[in-house]
Amino acid sequence: MKAKLKVNNVSVNLGFKELELIADVLPDCEENAMIFHELSKSLSSEVRTAVACKTSLMAETAELLIQDSSIMVLCQILKTDIGMASLNKRELTRFIELGSVRLLKMMIMGLDDIVNEFDCCDMKYLVDLLVQHQDPLIRFELAGAGCGIPLCYLKILADDPDKSVVLEAQQALIDLDFDCDF
Repeated sequence: MKAKLKVNNVSVNLGFKELELIADVLPDCEENAMIFHELSKSLSSEVRTAVACKTSLMAETAELLIQDSSIMVLCQILKTDIGMASLNKRELTRFIELGSVRLLKMMIMGLDDIVNEFDCCDMKYLVDLLVQHQDPLIRFELAGAGCGIPLCYLKILADDPDKSVVLEAQQALIDLDFDCDF
């Protein structure tokens, strides 16, 4: 990416660090959406992450960032409504397949919005994939998510090989006033 800063007739070439700073300090408003779009094409994950933090993005920019390979970018775009609105079943499946604990925790935190507010995917489909994740932290987070996880999955988690997951799932079932024999 070639970028220059021009003031009157004086210009200077910019590197990725300067572009990251520009992305950070530019006001998060609609009039800068085109600049954010161009910056989202940067080879620097730091620049793309700074852009992903913005809420005044064009839908095309959010869609581009949702397809990013950087976990930092994906985590940031998941924090925005425009990012969540750009999700679909294929991208969510890709996120799960990436296996990043940080990304999956972000996804679980936003699960209710992803499924109910933005209607990106069916809850059962996502939970079915997440309940099988090898890292017990993901299963633990899922058990404690409290966002409409189907009872059958909480029962599965209540019988997990990891004690912490079991305790979290049992507490979730108790919180739902579900009569269980533990």
